[in-house]
Amino acid sequence: MQFWTLSEVIALIHIKNDYDTTVNTALLIVPAVALVFYAISYHIAPVAAQFFHEEQITVLIRVLSLTFVIWSFGSLPKALLTKDLEFKKLVTHRILPKIAYGVVAIVMAIKGFGVWRLVGGQLVFEVLNDITVWYAQKWISSLRIDSNIAIELLNYVT
Repeated sequence: MQFWTLSEVIALIHIKNDYDTTVNTALLIVPAVALVFYAISYHIAPVAAQFFHEEQITVLIRVLSLTFVIWSFGSLPKALLTKDLEFKKLVTHRILPKIAYGVVAIVMAIKGFGVWRLVGGQLVFEVLNDITVWYAQKWISSLRIDSNIAIELLNYVT
């Protein structure tokens, strides 16, 4: 998923339109693309389960694919921090989510959740990662969206 952040940084640097509108438009575009990835994963999951002869894979893929959507809400603040070279904030915001991932995965393993410990840990990691990066960035959206900028941004994401 890191390629999206890199694409966003490049787009935010190169697009010559109103910066605030560009950032707000990106805030809409990235989750929309993530929803498309989620929908594709959701519908491909039964095929993967059939290929591997393991029905549990369908549910695993569908739940784990939620990370596409969750991740997308934190990708823009990460891109803004990267663009502004705020690497200290980027590193420090990742500590709490990694610790939470480990704690959740270990507790779920002890409780006998099997492979679901990894899924639960990853979902907790993504949610906390988004929360902490938004806190580190301290940016608030003005909800201004421009369709021309959206088309231009999609050229960077695809």
